Amino acid sequence: MSEERVKRKLNAILSADVVGYSSLMGEDEVSTVRTLEAYRKVMSDLIEQFRGRVVDSLIKRSHLSVKFNHAISRFLLWRQ
Repeated sequence: MSEERVKRKLNAILSADVVGYSSLMGEDEVSTVRTLEAYRKVMSDLIEQFRGRVVDSLIKRSHLSVKFNHAISRFLLWRQ
């Protein structure tokens, strides 16, 4: 029986959602979108710093899915 090595890769996934998004949009859509855009910029900078990649973002940026090629990168971002 020949030995085959399986190449394994450990990834980490971050999924973030805005709590109360519908209520916030109902109260003040313009302010909510501005705030989410500002938060998205901060998150994008941190994601890039820790070598992550955005893989999904829902309409009006209420949800964000990020893939990290190294689980430790995800952990370090979480500690921020």
